[in-house]
Amino acid sequence: MAIDQEILDLLEGQELNVKNLAIELDRSPASLYKPLAGLVTEGLIKKREKESQGKMIAFYSIPSEEGIEGCSWQAHKGILVAGRTYQKKVLEAGFWPSLEQDILTLREREENRHIAVVGLVGLGKSNTAIFLARLLDPSFAVNDIIFTRERLLELVADQPEDKSFVLDDIGVMLSSRGWQEKERGLIFSWLEICRMHRINTIATSPSLAMIDVNYQRLLHYILQVELKCKGHIHIIVFKPTQAGLKPIFKPVGILTFDLPGDPFFSIFQEYQGVKQKDLALSARASLERLKLAKTGVQEYIQEREISRVTDDVVRSALHTVGLDGNLPKADKDTLRVVMYDTLQDKLRIRKRAKTIQVKQGKENLSKARLLASYRNKYQAYLDKGRSEQYSKTLAYRLTYERSRASNLKNLEGVVGSLMRKLKPSLVEGLTLGRLDDSYLVRDLRALRDLLGLFKSFDQQFYSKLFAFFQYDPKRAMEFIQQTRKMRSSYRYHGKFSPSKWRKSVLFALAEIERVERWNALHLQNNSLLSFLHKSG
Repeated sequence: MAIDQEILDLLEGQELNVKNLAIELDRSPASLYKPLAGLVTEGLIKKREKESQGKMIAFYSIPSEEGIEGCSWQAHKGILVAGRTYQKKVLEAGFWPSLEQDILTLREREENRHIAVVGLVGLGKSNTAIFLARLLDPSFAVNDIIFTRERLLELVADQPEDKSFVLDDIGVMLSSRGWQEKERGLIFSWLEICRMHRINTIATSPSLAMIDVNYQRLLHYILQVELKCKGHIHIIVFKPTQAGLKPIFKPVGILTFDLPGDPFFSIFQEYQGVKQKDLALSARASLERLKLAKTGVQEYIQEREISRVTDDVVRSALHTVGLDGNLPKADKDTLRVVMYDTLQDKLRIRKRAKTIQVKQGKENLSKARLLASYRNKYQAYLDKGRSEQYSKTLAYRLTYERSRASNLKNLEGVVGSLMRKLKPSLVEGLTLGRLDDSYLVRDLRALRDLLGLFKSFDQQFYSKLFAFFQYDPKRAMEFIQQTRKMRSSYRYHGKFSPSKWRKSVLFALAEIERVERWNALHLQNNSLLSFLHKSG
């Protein structure tokens, strides 16, 4: 903007307040506050309070080139004050003299300090922690940096004295999900008695909220790494102001630490290499232990009758694989889920097997009932004098193919009445040949009714008439009509005699048979003749 450039040009080589700027630019002072605040935030100008005539007046100037490239604390401080995150007097109070005096007199007073260094990733938390540790303990080395819970437990067991340790990423190490309750108790008991052995701890964490509240209660200082500039870092110092279940910390001043030189940097590089290697080994060991535990608890669930996954079941399962008490809570929760899933799979397989067993049992029972029904029907047909082939076919159709047997209703009654007049083989042959015919029973009934006209005739006549119907139904019906007329004629003249009518019917049938024989001799067609012979 034009106004910004005008302000920068005017401040070149001089320091002015708002009133002077307004006069030089011929503007009202109120119109300059917003542009000036923006330039201060961007770090293009700096703002300094001066006392003039008993009042504090803000003066603005362009910082030196070294200030612009090397440090942006003034601009950052302006943002913090403008946002009311901190009071200005806190951000201008140097705390190093007080901290240095406290550190240098610790040995004389036989006291210790627990310090937490917090801040975003990359701002220099680990650098600050190592710097403070070397200040507290000149013998500090890379091995004194703790970043695994196994190493922390070793400290509890060794009980060292007059030492300083850096607890890197303490929020992860002391997480309640990563420890047994007994182990956590040992760790915090040791931290509480560190003052007796003059043990100093400097913990690092991205946020104070990630640090266990039990450790927060022990803290003497919190160093919040606020800004990393070229060659140095700016830190806001907090001290506890109220003890209790959840302590309260308030800012008391600032520190400015120069980034350490080559000797310190070599220690930091070595620390990074050791941490990477140890974390990789620890991760592989944890994975192997967790894999072994998963296999063990799965076998435990499979081999035992368990209805629920309780704490006792988990403890017993881990005891069988020798890992009880040697796994963090997070891994135990994972194994609990594995055991639950395994148990559910086991119950699901059992349920499926039981369902299949019940289904198979029902199928077997149904098959047994069908077989018994088939045998009963088959034996009933044999008892009635039916042939074996007829009995098997009808019994199978009525038992196993009931959907195809709807046309066979009342079949047995019709067949039985026909078999009393005809040869059974004829009736069975017709029935078996037309089992799928929906008009089978109707036709058999019609045939039965027609045969009922001829009472006191023998089986040979009925069989020949039946064969006649099968061979040539039209001529058979003509024959029936002829016999009816003969019967009516006898009755009309009042001379009806059953014996004479019977003789006339037999004569008419014999005449038809004779004609068929004659035709067979001349036309070589003896189908009906052979059929009549077979039936006779």
